[in-house]
Amino acid sequence: MTLPALTQNEQNAVDIERAFIGCCLLSSTAYAAAATAVNTDQFIERWNSTIWQAMGELAAAGSPSNNVTLIGLLGNPEVAPSLTLSGYLASLITDQWCPPGYVLDFARQIREAWAKRCVAGLCDALKVDAQQPGSMPKTIIGDAMQALNDTLARMDPRRSGFKTMDQISTRVVDKMARAYAGQKPEGLMATGLRDLDHVLDGGFMPGDLVVMAGRPGMGKTLVASSMSRQAARADMAGGFYSMEMPDEQAMARLLADASFGRSSLQRIPSGHILKGKLSESDVNMVIDSARRLSDLPLYIDDTSSLSVGEVSARTRSLVERAQREGRRLGFIVIDYLKYLKASSQYRGQRHYEIGEICGGLKSLAKDLNIVVILLAQLNREVEKRDDKRPQLSDLRESGDIEADADTVLFLFREEYYLSKLEPKPGTPEHMEWQTKIESCHNRLEIIVAKQRSGPTDIVRVFCDPAASAIRDLDGPYGGLR
Repeated sequence: MTLPALTQNEQNAVDIERAFIGCCLLSSTAYAAAATAVNTDQFIERWNSTIWQAMGELAAAGSPSNNVTLIGLLGNPEVAPSLTLSGYLASLITDQWCPPGYVLDFARQIREAWAKRCVAGLCDALKVDAQQPGSMPKTIIGDAMQALNDTLARMDPRRSGFKTMDQISTRVVDKMARAYAGQKPEGLMATGLRDLDHVLDGGFMPGDLVVMAGRPGMGKTLVASSMSRQAARADMAGGFYSMEMPDEQAMARLLADASFGRSSLQRIPSGHILKGKLSESDVNMVIDSARRLSDLPLYIDDTSSLSVGEVSARTRSLVERAQREGRRLGFIVIDYLKYLKASSQYRGQRHYEIGEICGGLKSLAKDLNIVVILLAQLNREVEKRDDKRPQLSDLRESGDIEADADTVLFLFREEYYLSKLEPKPGTPEHMEWQTKIESCHNRLEIIVAKQRSGPTDIVRVFCDPAASAIRDLDGPYGGLR
């Protein structure tokens, strides 16, 4: 059947669809294999889409798909001049030329043809948007990248569809057996902090969205960069979106962290590195640390503001880059939420924008099977309480952050607040204050406030903000290098 007003490419797409459906009507095995490989909106011909949806409804009811059952469900309307649905179904079967063994290849061709139509339609829409007075190029490009990423994701049939208990249990048992034998679960991101990894049962799981939140000065970037360095040292490739600071400053922090305590408890403030306020031994240490870091599979992108679509596109490119280098991308860090742009759908409604952003990042983590660590700044309400330790309720005022996150970590440094409350020296109050601040000097609390697959807890670690160093508490400065 040749439909009017179709280009040759469109007619070819319709022919592929007809052969695909005809094959699935003739072979229940072929239909079972391809049932979730194509969505109804990916057909170009309306009746092909209608028939495919009806086949799905019949299968869900336990009925076979054939001329009788489909007519019983859809009736027998005219689908083209002098052609009823009954006649069309008969032609699908008699003209069928797709071997059952190739049904998934035909499904792929249908998805690819759909994707090309989406891209062509997007190009037309972009042209119209670009010609509108007052339109913002960044908004247009961001929305376009989000649409392209959505299209790219829907080209993968693995994203949807039911799987049998046998399929899933086989994978779970296989992972269990390998873990029981002492193998590290694939994609598990250890933080490098012993006590935290213990609470996390080894680290962050691939596919998880991890939110690390706190007030300014609590050490969000410091902890995230230190974790990234430790993961990269374990040969896990990762990307760090440094939206708040230039890449050279981010690197200076990594160098200070890598240099910390390596020689006679050496301490190099990260702020001194770029200014050259160093001794000769410090310079040599930083050069040696730079040599060590240069081999790590850690990549930094310091673009100031990105949309989720842009983050998705850049991360997918980084996945391919890591693969070319013989590695698997295991995580990305986004520093931080404030600099992520939402699409124009909820413009000005920050609550909904945050929900869209977090939902998009959770989807990205799941689609690419990586850990996504999102840093977020809590509002000032936290500091109005006597106990300024953050709580999950502090996130509930910020869109869907808590709901979308698999793990929520809060950072708290009591020393930061006490340092602002120093009484007059020589007074009893000052002596009491001195005792308190000494007890929490260089201490950071990592509050595991939510963990979808594990307990909540508080982990205390050593923290030297100036030197960008995070370590386990045992030993003079901890054991990491």
